Amino acid sequence: NKKFSKIKACDFIKEVLVKKIGTKHLIIGYNHRFGRGGEGDYSTIKQCTESLDFMVEQIQGFQTEEGTISSSSIREALLKGRIEDANNWLGYYYSISGTIIKGRQIGRLMGFPTANIKPDYQYKLIPGNGIYAVEVKLESTTYPGMMSIGSNPTVNEDPGKRFIEVNILNFDGNIYGRSISVIFRKRLRDEIKFENTSQLAEQIKLDRQQVLQLLA
Repeated sequence: NKKFSKIKACDFIKEVLVKKIGTKHLIIGYNHRFGRGGEGDYSTIKQCTESLDFMVEQIQGFQTEEGTISSSSIREALLKGRIEDANNWLGYYYSISGTIIKGRQIGRLMGFPTANIKPDYQYKLIPGNGIYAVEVKLESTTYPGMMSIGSNPTVNEDPGKRFIEVNILNFDGNIYGRSISVIFRKRLRDEIKFENTSQLAEQIKLDRQQVLQLLA
């Protein structure tokens, strides 16, 4: 709120971090700022806590050919579907989890049944539209899979509606209502609007071959 936003940096450290929360060791990013008007930084924390039982540590930025990597650059990469960049910068494979819900079953009619996913967390960032090679975790078993994120333009006339669905390879079973985790390995291609579902099915066969080659 407005009152909280006016707290001075030193007051925030002493009254909130130390007295209220009981912080003993604080780790901050290389460009972190806080307090009224963003006046607080690493030097401010050091000065304000000299007489307190408090340790502060500053983490330096991760450098690449593109510059310093930040949480903002990782989010941008995910939103643009640059999953390999995001994975590299994160240091692990990005993933989402959710519950399998009933969809339109168009994929099943084409020979490629998909599990439609309702994400567990409302604010979880979903990568940009496209087709991805993924690993699918169902309980203790991991399967290769093809994930489609987007509007499914060949079979859907509403471009504003977004679907998150995965075709689980080497699997057959009723999994509605079950929990699922999807680990993103590689972006295969953009969404394409084909003239008919036969052309779409042929492309999905090619996508499947790529996934099996990558994750076999």
